[in-house]
Amino acid sequence: MSDTPKKDSRTESKKPVNAVVFESGIPKWELTADEISYPFLVEQKGKEFLTFVVMRQHTDVQSPKGFSYAYKHALQAATTDTRLDANVMEPGFFNEAPFRKFVDEHFAGLLHATSTSLDEQRAYLDKNPFLKTRIFTECVQGTAIEETFESADPESLLDLTLADMSHKITLIQNLFCPATDDVREMKLVHHCEEETEKDYQTWRKARKSRYNIRKKELSTLENYDVMEALYNRMVRSVEGALFKGKPCEEGIKDKWLPYLPLEQKLLVLTKIFERTQRKNA
Repeated sequence: MSDTPKKDSRTESKKPVNAVVFESGIPKWELTADEISYPFLVEQKGKEFLTFVVMRQHTDVQSPKGFSYAYKHALQAATTDTRLDANVMEPGFFNEAPFRKFVDEHFAGLLHATSTSLDEQRAYLDKNPFLKTRIFTECVQGTAIEETFESADPESLLDLTLADMSHKITLIQNLFCPATDDVREMKLVHHCEEETEKDYQTWRKARKSRYNIRKKELSTLENYDVMEALYNRMVRSVEGALFKGKPCEEGIKDKWLPYLPLEQKLLVLTKIFERTQRKNA
C-alpha cells in the first residue's frame, strides 16, 4: 500500500476536495475540504458489501460552518424519552427523522456501487431510510476514543515538579481516501487545559433530566451550545487536523474551531469529566 497519493486534478487543486490529505506520508484531516468519505457496510441477501459514503462537509451556502450547525440541530431534534411504567424503565419513541434529514442535506454519493447516478443513489436510500440513520450513527458519529491504560508502578513516585496537568485525548476514525483508494485510520490528539470545578459544574448542568409526572416520561436534555463553548475554551490544539493546510494550533484556534466536528468536542468533554466523576465518587 502506497502512502503517496495518486496525482489527479482533484487532489492537486488549491483546496483539497477530500478530507484525507498527507503530510510526509502521514494522513491528516483537512477540516476545510469539501467532502469526507466514510466506509460503510451494507448487507444484501445475506452478503456484506463495503461501500463508501461521501458527505459534503460544508453545504450551507450562507456559511461554511453549516455541517456542524446542522449536526447540532439534528441531535437536539432527535431527543427520546424513557417511560416509567410499574417501576420499569422502557425506552420511548426515538425520532430518527432529524438524522435522515441531515443525511439528505449532506449526501454527495456512494462509491463502489452499481450506479454512479446521484439521483439513483438517493432513490435507493429513500427506499431504505434505515440506512440513512445508520450513516448518521455509524459514519458521522463514527469517532471513537483511543483507550490507553498504563498500570500504576508501585515503585514510582509522584513528580511534584510536574506542574502541567493538561489533558491529551486521542480520537480515532476510519475514513476512505480516494487518492490512494483505501481506508485510513485518522488519529486526532486533542490537547486541553486542566478542568476547574466551575468547568465540571458547567458540564454537569448542561446535561439535565426532566420527569413528566403525568406522562411518566423521563427526558434527558443536553445543551450542546454550552458544551461546545466549554470545549472551545479548554482546547489548546488538535494534532492530526489541518485548517487550510496549517496545523490546528492555539494561535489560530478561533479560525479552526468552527470547523471541528461537534461529535469530537462532545467525546473529549465526556472523557475529561467522566474522570472527574470517578474522582468525586
